[in-house]
Amino acid sequence: MKQNYYLDANAHIPINPVALQEYVNFNGSLAGHGHAMSHSFAGREAARLLEEARAKIATAINCKNPGQIIFTSGCTQACEWGIRILHNLIKGKDSYKIIMSPVEHPAVSMAVDDIIGQDTKCTLEKFAVTPYGKIILPGQYDYNYDAVICVGVQNEIGTCQPIYEASDCGKYVFSDMSQMLGKVYIDPGFSGVSIATFGAHKFGGVPGVGFMYLSDGDYWEAFGSGSRHYLDIAGTPNVAGIYASAIALEEAMKTLDVRTQKMLSFRSKLEPGLERMGFETIGKEIPFKDRKTGDENHYRLPNVTFAKIPDSKYHTTAITIMDGLAEKGIYIGLGSACGGLHTGGSALMQSLGRPSDGMDYIRISQWGEYDDRDADCVLKCIEAIL
Repeated sequence: MKQNYYLDANAHIPINPVALQEYVNFNGSLAGHGHAMSHSFAGREAARLLEEARAKIATAINCKNPGQIIFTSGCTQACEWGIRILHNLIKGKDSYKIIMSPVEHPAVSMAVDDIIGQDTKCTLEKFAVTPYGKIILPGQYDYNYDAVICVGVQNEIGTCQPIYEASDCGKYVFSDMSQMLGKVYIDPGFSGVSIATFGAHKFGGVPGVGFMYLSDGDYWEAFGSGSRHYLDIAGTPNVAGIYASAIALEEAMKTLDVRTQKMLSFRSKLEPGLERMGFETIGKEIPFKDRKTGDENHYRLPNVTFAKIPDSKYHTTAITIMDGLAEKGIYIGLGSACGGLHTGGSALMQSLGRPSDGMDYIRISQWGEYDDRDADCVLKCIEAIL
């Protein structure tokens, strides 16, 4: 039987099988017949399981209180909401400064641009970055920002940022941590993060479910109009999706150690093989360090390889490689899924000072299903295409 390899996990992974079964079971249960804001028996059961899900997620990311978790309709909405909260925390003075990494997801950068465009008192600066996207902290006398905005992990290269150290730059810190959860151990509370955002489909949860972490519940403010359950997004809560996503997160954390070993085994074979063919691995100089052991987060995700294809040796493009691999049952990506329909060069590479025409980089990312033997197969197929 032909083996399929799904190697665009940083864009999306399917619902975890255990979580999918819980989703089905939920919809056939009493809670599945209830509205969480209703006082009916079914409604109260739905509300109970929604709060159980909140507690499961809080435990998974080491929150002190489940009330620090606010459910949204996805990570994009969580980012927009979180940036709005951040703005309201710092505004009110004659002037205020924000410093942001230049490698943010558009969900964050566009929300920031919208605020800056409307608020003349707000000044935005950008961190300098290394050639592989790691922020360079300002000098010791420049730690006077009102807010810091820094993604937890750059989603294309996999560079993990020094969020804990960045938190010393300003009073409040916002971080999009959607690419971290289920791939490495994280702890927003001990990273100095005020607001963090997550999307469930990145760890095997249900698409359309996201959540926001607030280090202080008093930061909360309304977003959207209409009735709401607890402090979550307005409207009827997607309890089945939220509950299944909480189960998916539990499963992701249970399997993280085993999957990490597979990720590292796969990458240790893949990247040298690509380099022998003339590819350049972006960020290869960043080691993997296990957050569980107490190391700070100065590392690259173990599951991702972002590589520049050889310039002229093979006269091919990234899309040629991607399509050729798909014919062989190997499915990779070209970078950010959200930028997949954009024309022109890679915005990320251009921000890092690298020329790009949009056809010169591939991203290979997995969830932890494949090891070095699978990497051998992928390499042989790429070589055959070239």
